[in-house]
Amino acid sequence: SGYGRVDTLESRNEFLNNLVDRKLILQDAQSKGLDKDKSFLKMIERFWEQSLLKVSLDRKSNEIAGRSSVSDKKIESAYKKMVREGKTTKSYDEMYAQLKWEILKEEESQTMSDWLLELHKDAKIKINYNLLEQVQ
Repeated sequence: SGYGRVDTLESRNEFLNNLVDRKLILQDAQSKGLDKDKSFLKMIERFWEQSLLKVSLDRKSNEIAGRSSVSDKKIESAYKKMVREGKTTKSYDEMYAQLKWEILKEEESQTMSDWLLELHKDAKIKINYNLLEQVQ
């Protein structure tokens, strides 16, 4: 295990004993039908959804980040606008990295929003608003 403190015979035995204990507890829970309990299954469903959502968003974010770039012209334009508006007294060279990062993040955010709009556009969503009014 990567969580082991040190690799000794004693630590290996401790790890093995903990593993056996866990397996015995799981077998006992299954024999009692706890793995079919509605609250347990709902918990698994929520965990599955959260995990899938995280993986999907991480992959999309990495995909967007991998193909995003900002031109020096765009950075220079943003810098000139800041100077005109009196938002900076720093030189272009001092602001370059910060502006590049901010513009890149803004473009990535916009690309993510565009992707979500596409998902909405292609989906068939039906919402029963009457049910919302019934909840108090």
